[in-house]
Amino acid sequence: MSSPNSFHLQQCPRTLKTSPSLPHYMLLLQMDFKQHVVIKKHRIVPWRKSNVKYTQNEIYIDVEETIDVIVACNGRVLRSVVIGDVFCAAYLSGMPDISMVFSDNSVIDNAQLHQCVRFSKFERERVVSFVPPDGKCHLMRYFVNNVVLPVEIHAEIDFDEDKRSGIVNVKFVPKVLSGFGSQNESKQSGIADCFVVIPFGNEVESIELNVDNGSVAFDTESKQVVWNIGDLKRGRSASLSGHVTLDKTRAVPLSTPNVSVKFKIEQVSVTGIYVKSLSILNESYGFYKGLKCTTLAGKYEFRTS
Repeated sequence: MSSPNSFHLQQCPRTLKTSPSLPHYMLLLQMDFKQHVVIKKHRIVPWRKSNVKYTQNEIYIDVEETIDVIVACNGRVLRSVVIGDVFCAAYLSGMPDISMVFSDNSVIDNAQLHQCVRFSKFERERVVSFVPPDGKCHLMRYFVNNVVLPVEIHAEIDFDEDKRSGIVNVKFVPKVLSGFGSQNESKQSGIADCFVVIPFGNEVESIELNVDNGSVAFDTESKQVVWNIGDLKRGRSASLSGHVTLDKTRAVPLSTPNVSVKFKIEQVSVTGIYVKSLSILNESYGFYKGLKCTTLAGKYEFRTS
């Protein structure tokens, strides 16, 4: 049996934004009405106890966006997809009926909702209306295609067959963070936990590398370069350059390796989606709300050949 706080999926594709037929619309209204009646009269929902009490009422919403990117060697973006996860931690008394509105939900291609979210209201109005489980839950997941890249990589990797050597030049370039949605731009201090990984083949014997930020290492067994940039202040970039020595007993590689990156950007939503408003409709007590958004690199890859 699944936990009340587990992620019980309700599919909500983008096509649900279209106007429903009259019978369908009446059914949606009836579904919402029945859910409100259960909450108002019986104070019982399957995922929440009815006698929850807190001396201090708090709710935290964390919007975490993971971006997957593939960029061709000519700079053309082959894939850019964001998977957004909304996590809720609610420590609220009674049976709070919450209404949450995003800054821009028009870009959402489809969504999956926790069982506590009123599917029909989200379908009609794109409002996240729910009575939360007590404690933590995975409230929803959404998908957005064709987003602007928050980080670019300018890479030049080339092998010379005659000299049995090669060159490596990589530049890590964050975009201007204020160009993306954020609930509080003043908190955008930069980009954190930046890594660059370059997997060379067995044809490479050794590499000499220099970086202007962080540290870099070449594993002679795996033939992998790992550049730990660390944190970069807003507006800063980082560069790596070096010289490759090829194994004379092996053929020169027919292609150059791809460059993968990892990073984290606090208080920035790459899609422009963040919590615009959050209110409790049926309780009179005051409460604290903590709102956060983060962008993370998933499979973020730049091809060099």
